[in-house]
Amino acid sequence: MLQIKHLSKIYKSKNVEVHALNDINLEIQDKGMVFILGKSGSGKSTLLNVLGGLDQFSEGEIIICGKSSQNFKQSDFDSYRNTFIGFIFQEYNVMDNFTVKENIELALQLQGKKVEQNVIQNILEEVDLQGLEDRKPNELSGGQLQRVAIARALIKNPEIIMADEPTGALDSHTGKQVFDTLKKLSQNKLVLIVSHDKEFAKYYADRIIELADGKIISDTSKESIAPQKVNNSISILENEFINIENSKQLTDEDIHEIVNRLKRHDGETIISFNQNTNKEIKKTNHIDDYGNLEVFHKTTKKHLNMKDYASKTISFIKSKLPFKSSMKIALSNLKLKPFRLFITIMLSVSSFTLFGFTNTLSQYNKETATFHSMKDSQVNYISIGKTEKIGTENYTYEAPTKLKKEDYQNLQKKYPTLHFTNTFASNVSTSLDVTQHIDKIAKLSGNNEQMFYQTSFSALAQIDNEMIKANQFTLKGHLPQNDTEIVITEFLANTFKQLGYQITDAKGNTNQNNIQSSEDLIGRILKLTINDKEINFRISGVLDTHIDLSRYESLKEDKEQNFSQYYLSTELQTLLYNSYHCLGYVSDSRLQDAIDNYNVYVTQTNGRYMDINYEDNYYNPESFYRYDDMNKDQLIDFNNGGSFYVNYQTIKNIRFGNTTIQDYVNQNINDSSNEKEMMRIIKEAVKKYESQIVNSKIKLSISSDIYLENIIDKIAGVYIDLSHEESHSFVLKDTLIQKYNLKTDGYSECLIAPMVDDEMLKDIISYTYNDNIDQSSYILNNQVMPMLSSVNSVISTLENVFFYIGIGFAVFASIMFCNFIATSIANKKREIGILRAVGARGIDVLKIFLNESLMIAVINWILSVIVCFAGVTFINQYIRNEFGVLVTILNFGLLQIVLLLIISIAVACIASAIPVYKISKKKPIDAIKNRK
Repeated sequence: MLQIKHLSKIYKSKNVEVHALNDINLEIQDKGMVFILGKSGSGKSTLLNVLGGLDQFSEGEIIICGKSSQNFKQSDFDSYRNTFIGFIFQEYNVMDNFTVKENIELALQLQGKKVEQNVIQNILEEVDLQGLEDRKPNELSGGQLQRVAIARALIKNPEIIMADEPTGALDSHTGKQVFDTLKKLSQNKLVLIVSHDKEFAKYYADRIIELADGKIISDTSKESIAPQKVNNSISILENEFINIENSKQLTDEDIHEIVNRLKRHDGETIISFNQNTNKEIKKTNHIDDYGNLEVFHKTTKKHLNMKDYASKTISFIKSKLPFKSSMKIALSNLKLKPFRLFITIMLSVSSFTLFGFTNTLSQYNKETATFHSMKDSQVNYISIGKTEKIGTENYTYEAPTKLKKEDYQNLQKKYPTLHFTNTFASNVSTSLDVTQHIDKIAKLSGNNEQMFYQTSFSALAQIDNEMIKANQFTLKGHLPQNDTEIVITEFLANTFKQLGYQITDAKGNTNQNNIQSSEDLIGRILKLTINDKEINFRISGVLDTHIDLSRYESLKEDKEQNFSQYYLSTELQTLLYNSYHCLGYVSDSRLQDAIDNYNVYVTQTNGRYMDINYEDNYYNPESFYRYDDMNKDQLIDFNNGGSFYVNYQTIKNIRFGNTTIQDYVNQNINDSSNEKEMMRIIKEAVKKYESQIVNSKIKLSISSDIYLENIIDKIAGVYIDLSHEESHSFVLKDTLIQKYNLKTDGYSECLIAPMVDDEMLKDIISYTYNDNIDQSSYILNNQVMPMLSSVNSVISTLENVFFYIGIGFAVFASIMFCNFIATSIANKKREIGILRAVGARGIDVLKIFLNESLMIAVINWILSVIVCFAGVTFINQYIRNEFGVLVTILNFGLLQIVLLLIISIAVACIASAIPVYKISKKKPIDAIKNRK
């Protein structure tokens, strides 16, 4: 049944180790009565508690029916006790608030078994408690209480009964009755008894294990020595006892044999005819009813008769404390400290009431506000952008960032019925600029009307008939049929109508044209720079997106900008550059090519700014390039392991002594219009001044609102860019890009889709507010969002104040709960230990105190709702009557009622969980004995 290997239990006291058990090795058979003897402090009770899972061992292993306990958790030991063990304690340890019957039923209920009354009655009769089933423990004698404990142990039919000094508090007669009962049980079960009474042990035990100083000093098992039969009437036992079964049947020969044996014996001989005296003699000399002499010899394998459990699967029964029982214990706890309970409820009600008031002040819902704002403002499109958290542990803020391919796929997957328009926005502000084609562009300089004219594309986008139909747009001309055709919007067409169109040919000649209608633009050329390549696009069509700018007419007035004007202009910019109205629509292949070959990255990203400076000269390039994407013919590599390639335009005028690199180039170039020769001379000059360039004090600084840092390790070489003489764009290797997280994979400012139905719109709004994608978030971009974001921010700040105040009240209530429950646990520590000893798990203990907390919580909730409702009604009436305000500031309704209920329950659960967690960590034996 049980195998113990190298078992030790070590207590530490003031850095001194005390071995209560010291390397115990033992095998215990499946049935029989085994006594564990020893003096006080020998470790006998500790061994029993460890074997029963009431205490934890320090080292070693217990094998239960072939199953090792090395990896057992406390809950496994609980289930082990519930399945296999029936405990009988010296102090009885019955539940004081339960009747005799309920104490016995508890063991069955924890096993999840149905309680049958005939079974209860049978066990009561077996332990001589019939008629006492409805009595409480305080109405019983010590012997009766011990029999209740025995009945509780027997009712679940355990494999092992463990008894710790079961007769220690009983008189000798009652003690004998208890041992007689246990002896009878040992015929089919293993009965382990801790005792100090050797006489009882020798009389009842099948095996005696003696301990001293935590070690086994003796392990003996009972054997029977049969008497020597002289004849049918006379038997001789160990030449010490002559047993005459029936003296009336003795023959002369028998008498002669008896006399001869008496003559051979020296000393006093007593011949007793008193049957009671004979019984005592047998008992004293351990002679059983069959005349066999009982002796104890060293325990060997032949005494154990151990079963082979290798082929058996041992399963434990997890305890299930019934609701009725847990409620009964919980109610008894509430009766212990009525005044403390009253104070706890009053303080908790006050806290919950104040929480209810603060909650009514924080019911602004930004999702609802966004939905109604978009509907009321007739926003007819969905535009989703992205922000990223920037900053340090102490300070963070949201900065715009670009969408990646994965974002497009994620959003399209989440909303498969939504036709998202994918867009590509270059990192160079001039790349999609069309000002070179606007004839009277000078008219816009310093003019408030300039925001009503489109001077660049916000992005390139895909277009198809499904998108046009879904948005109810109108197309003049046709969709792009190749990679050099583009569809512009009516908004850009109006710019050309108002300011004229122009084109400059290869010879530098400029031709101006007046545009009378949108159709006049079809076939015209627009020169755009995409990924550092200039492409001539032919306008194939004009898309009327039906933009309405009447709301913004006041912005055209020449007056000082105020708060209202500022938000109105921001609203207009958001409308134009995050919707369909300023896009350039190209073929899918052209859009994909722009995305795939995207190799220009901005120097202002994620809330950080990159600057190049040399002495007093500062340069603010818009972009940089990735080394792996570059044409290596444009790079002069110093092969020194650096990661930064400075632009030739940045260093060409740096003076080294009396000359500059550009001076050298000018002196040695023959034909400055010959690009190949120019490249050759520049490379020659750079190589000549390589050491001076490397040792120059050029810095590439990365800065934000939080820090400033020079990130150059060393200048790795020079980047030659002859097409942009005013550019100071530089080249970085991946080591720096990754080290400073310069984000080189985003390509889109926003994804745009037609307006959806109300339910999907609510879902999209909720998703953008609650997506929590790593350190990034999706955001909605439309004309209502600038003002709404500010409103959300202000109210959110106030909401946080109210929230934290409410949390403070909830915490205070939790402290009250915890204090009350902790006190209740302290008063019920012994009962908890008893429950655990019987087989209850930590979850069962939690149920008890959770029920207790929930009862208090329900009382709190009802009273809080009543007080809140009355208080809100009074405050609203007072404000209306005293100040004449026709606004109901406080709104106490179903939401607050539900919230109060949820908070009450949550606080009850937390208040129960904390102290119960602490008590569940305590060993059951420590709880029973009320140890700290």
